[in-house]
Amino acid sequence: MTEETDSIALQSIAAIDHIKLSELITKNRKLYISYNILRLRELIRYLSPEKLDLFNTIPLMLHLNYPDFPGYVSPEAAVHGIVNFQKSGFYVQALEKNRLEDSVVQPYTTNTPLILSLFHIGSAGTLTQSEKSDFDYWVIVDKKRIDDHRLSLLQKKLSQIEKYCYEHFKQEVTFFVHDASHIRNNDFATVEVSSYGLAPKTLLKEEFYRTFIMIAGKIPYWAVFPSNLTDEEYSAYVNYIHTAPWLQSIKNDYVDLGNLFRIDTGECLGVILWQILKAKEDPVKSLIKASLIANYYFFQDKDHPLLCNTIKNHFHEALLDNYHLDPYALVFKTIYEFYKNMTDSYGVELIKTAIFLRLCGFPFVSLPDEESPKRLLLKRYVKEWRMDRKTVTRLLSYKRWPERDKLALDEEIFKKLSFLYELILRNQDEKLIGIEMNAFDLSILKNRTAAFLTKKPGKIPRCSTWLEKMRGRLMLLVTDRCPTPSSGWYVYGSAKRPTVSFDSLLFEDPDFLKVVGWAIANRLNPPAMDPISFEDSMEDPFSEHDRKAWFEELSIHMTQGDRSDESSFLKDPSWLTLYLLLKPGRQSGHGFPSGIDLLVKNTWDEYYFDSVDLSYIVKESEKWYKISSVIWAYLVKSPHFALKYQLASAGGEEVSGIAEAVSEILRQFMEVERKKKGQTENRGQADPVEPLLSDARPFLDVIE
Repeated sequence: MTEETDSIALQSIAAIDHIKLSELITKNRKLYISYNILRLRELIRYLSPEKLDLFNTIPLMLHLNYPDFPGYVSPEAAVHGIVNFQKSGFYVQALEKNRLEDSVVQPYTTNTPLILSLFHIGSAGTLTQSEKSDFDYWVIVDKKRIDDHRLSLLQKKLSQIEKYCYEHFKQEVTFFVHDASHIRNNDFATVEVSSYGLAPKTLLKEEFYRTFIMIAGKIPYWAVFPSNLTDEEYSAYVNYIHTAPWLQSIKNDYVDLGNLFRIDTGECLGVILWQILKAKEDPVKSLIKASLIANYYFFQDKDHPLLCNTIKNHFHEALLDNYHLDPYALVFKTIYEFYKNMTDSYGVELIKTAIFLRLCGFPFVSLPDEESPKRLLLKRYVKEWRMDRKTVTRLLSYKRWPERDKLALDEEIFKKLSFLYELILRNQDEKLIGIEMNAFDLSILKNRTAAFLTKKPGKIPRCSTWLEKMRGRLMLLVTDRCPTPSSGWYVYGSAKRPTVSFDSLLFEDPDFLKVVGWAIANRLNPPAMDPISFEDSMEDPFSEHDRKAWFEELSIHMTQGDRSDESSFLKDPSWLTLYLLLKPGRQSGHGFPSGIDLLVKNTWDEYYFDSVDLSYIVKESEKWYKISSVIWAYLVKSPHFALKYQLASAGGEEVSGIAEAVSEILRQFMEVERKKKGQTENRGQADPVEPLLSDARPFLDVIE
């Protein structure tokens, strides 16, 4: 908007005649449309021809109920149609791309379109867009006009389109159906922002107004009203339009989705906790989002307006390739200034790294095309931040960093996220701390975050974000060879057959089972592929066996019981699966077994490794008793004694006799346990119930 339009906002609404208001809206509409076109051009810039055709056709799929299109549903109840869509360029383009005539599709349209507006929201159309960016659409409806049956049919139509887009184009497309009145009241309960009932209100509204692209339908009033209106001023504008008879025609082109003047700081703590959990998927993106949230928490006044309002105030500057008005360019500027204002020099350097990598498509980092807005902004940052050639070269070579360096960057970001969380937490009165989530959802979120962040003795570590994203693309080599004289086991990885080198080294440990367990725990062994090879070696405990068959058996055993639901995070973790590798003595079979290595997984999907020495035990029966005692210690801490365990030999020795002996001892242990339980029940005492971790205490235990 311009200073002229802002000055009108300062006047009394009653003093503005309908002609001036109509002129104001018309002028601001043109400015918004120019800005929207700019965003659309940026989105199109990074799409392949096939995905561009898809992007142009998706609105037509929603507008029609056409038998030859995905998303066709029973015509008994019209659940299609976008208001004013046939007046848009998308309609004409989609018909041309699909070689359809208007007269052919007219019978499949409706005179009462269900969809008021269709918006795209998110990174697409911004400087952070990449070939991996999702298409996220908000489908705005008036639910007062839709019964449950029609809403179900609409969801079916949208689901079919989502499935078609992925199966034919490998494009992730998600539709979120919203009621206009709900958005107006900052009610986003229908958006699965976190999957835990955590639906931030003002924060999500700010992101929507900051990043939305108008695809079709009615324009939000917000886009054509002056910037930085208070809620009262905004309501006065809407009421004036809706009550003035001479302005009734305006209502046909606009939808009231409400105003946004301030962020509710009470939302910030919970959303940063969610970003900490999301960081395991993309730590760079999470740090940028969490830093903006922290900025809104600490700096929110007339001199620091919301970014969505700042963008609106500059619609008149919309020019092709003008990266200054890009939503994320403003985010980058804001969070850089945030760390400077906090006099956090370490944070300044870390956010520089995060911004640089985000612009280069982290984690698959590459230099943007020459003269593209991304490249121009990078050049500007390199100059302003005085980044030397060595630093720039290192960041651009991220994909070639050793795994330990990638992990180190991940850890730096996790620490900074935890710092932001604690900073806000300690700034609040503990009695006022609250997150708008029920106890069950909050327990799940806290415990999932703890499972991700907490380091415990014996816990197998996670791999880097980059390595997670490379699942299924790497070949892995397990060997005892190292580039320097050393003893232990090593995992090397490469797109082609790995070689023994520091550059391809992914993980190392003295214990063979822990190294292999690391690959399983980090899901680096997709069942549809054969990514693991074992090099013949004098020290290889499986040199006489089919190692790949053994590895497949181990993988199947350890991954059984993996849960698709998250109910297990409502309680403390308990043991789920156990694998015991019996180790031979110095001479195979002599004093077998000399020890056992254990790989165990709990209900939080955490993997642990441990070893037990048996060499000091001479009698076989005592060894079997010791092994049974080890298993029993895990068994009693498994849900309903349902632990699944398996014994195997690292030297090829037969274990069936040992397994039978152990099974019999465990049966005796279980019989004693049943008797104890029976005595307890006879005394009328109930079984102890594990408590929910849903107390309202501060959450520092998650990040310490």
